[in-house]
Amino acid sequence: MKKIIVLALAAALLVSGNVFAAEEDATTSEETAVTSVEEETTTAEETTTDEEEATTEEETATDEEEATTEEETTDEETATTEGEEASEEETATSDEEEGAASAEEDAVADEEKTVVVNIDGIALEIADQQPIIEGDRVLVPLRAIFEALDASVEWDQETKTVTAEKGENTIELTIGETAYTVNGEEKEMDVAAQLVNDRTLVPIRVVSESLACEVEWDSEGYIVDVSTPEHLAVVAEADRIRAIEPDIDEAYKTVDDVRLPIKMYLSDDEVNGKTAILAIHGGSWYAVKEDSDTWNGGWMNYQAQYYADKGYTTAAISYRSIDFNEDTTVFDLIQDCKDAVAYMREKADFDKLVVMGDSSGGHLAVELGLDDEVGVDIVVAANPVLDLTEEAWAHTAKTEEDYIKASPALNIKQTDTKFLVMHGNADTVVNYEISKKFCEDMTAEGTQADFIELDGVDHAFLLSRYKSTDEQINEYMAMIDEYLAENL
Repeated sequence: MKKIIVLALAAALLVSGNVFAAEEDATTSEETAVTSVEEETTTAEETTTDEEEATTEEETATDEEEATTEEETTDEETATTEGEEASEEETATSDEEEGAASAEEDAVADEEKTVVVNIDGIALEIADQQPIIEGDRVLVPLRAIFEALDASVEWDQETKTVTAEKGENTIELTIGETAYTVNGEEKEMDVAAQLVNDRTLVPIRVVSESLACEVEWDSEGYIVDVSTPEHLAVVAEADRIRAIEPDIDEAYKTVDDVRLPIKMYLSDDEVNGKTAILAIHGGSWYAVKEDSDTWNGGWMNYQAQYYADKGYTTAAISYRSIDFNEDTTVFDLIQDCKDAVAYMREKADFDKLVVMGDSSGGHLAVELGLDDEVGVDIVVAANPVLDLTEEAWAHTAKTEEDYIKASPALNIKQTDTKFLVMHGNADTVVNYEISKKFCEDMTAEGTQADFIELDGVDHAFLLSRYKSTDEQINEYMAMIDEYLAENL
């Protein structure tokens, strides 16, 4: 019985132990579970904290980055602004430097360019110190300009004062001073007279205008044109002559429907009107090629006007061009000139005939003078072409025989026509020696042939306002006037 009780008790204890063990295990499990939950909670909280911290760090990092970015942006903007300012400064500096460089270049260009001074159309020769430009003003050597203007000059060494007189005008100026006087009246100039390389330079406009001259400045060609009162008077007279209108302005002849023009000036002068003067232009025989209202005789029209003004019956003509057609030769042009003379005889009553021409026109004039049937009393030839066998005139004929036939220098003869040949020894187009020999040979044959050698004169000197000034033209015309007066 005892065994049963003991066994029962043991079993009970065993069960109880198991229960306790189970409860302990359960409690332990619960505790473990709680602990796990707590750990998880803690872990979660820690994780959350970590995340929050991480977030905070990220936000902080972001803020720092943004701050850094803002700083960088600010720095960049500042740098950009500074760069722009620097760039603007550099640009301004560059512009200033370029402006300065340009000004220097202009100044250098001004220094390098040679200023040409023309007095009454003739270049002023300056031996040593050349004109300079200062402050947009041209300064020239005092002595050179005053001598060219034919002004008297006085120099006061003590006061450094220059006094110049021309006609009724007096100018007084002092070196280094902008104040000056004209006929006692005080005036002011932009640039003072100054000493350069021991030469006194004066403003050319101030000086010239003070002496009643006109001044024109060509800024492109660096040319100063000074015109004296005397020159202006000559120009005005030449303009008056050039304005004379012809009485007849039409065609003296028509070839293949092409009109050949003449300008004829009639005269009622009982003396000079009985002499007719025909002027023939040059141009290497190139003239009228097709019908046109354009006048092609202008190069010698001034001579016709000049003598019309003196009461002569005059005319200026043109003729067929040497390239009028493929068959045209110089003989056709000679015939045109003969026909012009016949036309003049129809329109006016005159007893004597003078034919004058320049260059190839001079050749045509001489050819008419050598033809006794034309009835020329005097030929005036300026730098004429007299030998067509030279290569330069190969376009005038077709055969060697014709070249010789049309060359006055190769057809010397005795004739009643008188010849005045004027030729410059500086002619670069036509050899003046041929003209000289022509006169010698004609004289040897018993024909009056006078030669005037013009020293230093170039080709085409007789053409008005081409290479010669109006004063020079007057000089040449005076030579012709004298010859006509002695030989008509």
